[in-house]
Amino acid sequence: MSITTEAPSVADRSESALFSRPSLLFALFVAVIPNLIFALAAPFYIASRLISPLLFLAAGIAGLFVPAPLTYLLFIAAAAIDMTLIIMIAFHLPLDVALDSLHYAASIDPTASILYVSVGMAVTATTVLSAYLVNRHRAMLRGASLIPALLVAGGL
Repeated sequence: MSITTEAPSVADRSESALFSRPSLLFALFVAVIPNLIFALAAPFYIASRLISPLLFLAAGIAGLFVPAPLTYLLFIAAAAIDMTLIIMIAFHLPLDVALDSLHYAASIDPTASILYVSVGMAVTATTVLSAYLVNRHRAMLRGASLIPALLVAGGL
């Protein structure tokens, strides 16, 4: 057994920075948590969400540099766009038909369904939790590598 006192090589340092604690936490905060509900529902509901995980990633990156209250708005906007896209995909609505059907939104009572209420509450909770965690750990996350978050977001 030998003990070396040599400094790690540049390749070793970059590999460890790639999977450092801040990098993995950033991936958790902006890719896993906001997409958790969809990941749990994916075995039962197959829909393509190509842009939605990237919206949360963009909100997380921007959230590191904007004022804290704006971070919440960015994550809520990403969740609203995500839910809109999921509804459009679920009901096979093209964009123009989806926009035209907003006239009838006032006649729909989503609180009449326990499923809609619970999904809405879960999406709101995970969205606000993600924004809170990005705000709370902002200083540490600024030095994180984006590669793990990109890999997770791309995998969803």
